[in-house]
This record gives sequence, structure tokens and C-alpha cells, in this order.
Amino acid sequence: MSLHTPIRPHWKCAICSDEWPCHTRRRQLLAQFYGAPASLALVLARHLVQACEDLPTTASGLLHRRFLGWLNPPTAPPRTPSPPVRLFSDTHMPPAAVTGDSPRPPLRAPKHAAHRLLAGVG
Repeated sequence: MSLHTPIRPHWKCAICSDEWPCHTRRRQLLAQFYGAPASLALVLARHLVQACEDLPTTASGLLHRRFLGWLNPPTAPPRTPSPPVRLFSDTHMPPAAVTGDSPRPPLRAPKHAAHRLLAGVG
């Protein structure tokens, strides 16, 4: 257990009187939560909420920087946008079983158009 604990409600370190978490406590927390950065962030977030209650006149942005701002952001590879997913090509229509549609009869020309065509053939 660390001796570098916060003295509330002022959130000063009990050993070095620096703002908590002090430099020493930060190093200890990093060692304690090595490999579990999300857990460390959750613990510090809990302390941040308590500090916001104890220090209502302190800007929340300053407290956020003090409690969480020193953590390294996760190092994830940069995301490259993936191409849009195409289920079907432009020339292929899915079968009715896939779309849920019932099969449709082919389109027919209106009767009056067929009569005009027949009248001109004769």
C-alpha cells in the first residue's frame, strides 16, 4: 500500500504535499496497473468524480487533466476505411428467396399498345 494517498477534501498528497496524484503515485499506479490501462483509467475516474465533489470551484477540465490527462492514449494502429460491402453485383439480382419477394411475372405492354403494333403490321 502506498503512503502517497490523497488528503481530502483538498486532494494533496499525504507525503509530498503535491497535488494528488503526485509524480510518485503516478509511477506507482502505472506499475500496479501494468497491462491493464482501462482498469487504471476507471480507478482514476472514480477519484476524479470524488475530487469534483470535494473541489466544486475548480474547473472540471483542470481536474480531468490532473487525474486522467497524464495517461497515455491507447496505441492502436491507424484505421483505414474499408471499402463498402457489396452484397450483389450490378448485373445480378438476388433470388426471390433471399429478398423475401415473391416471383413476379414479366412486364407486359398495355393492350392498347399491342393493338397499335398489330394494326401497323398487317
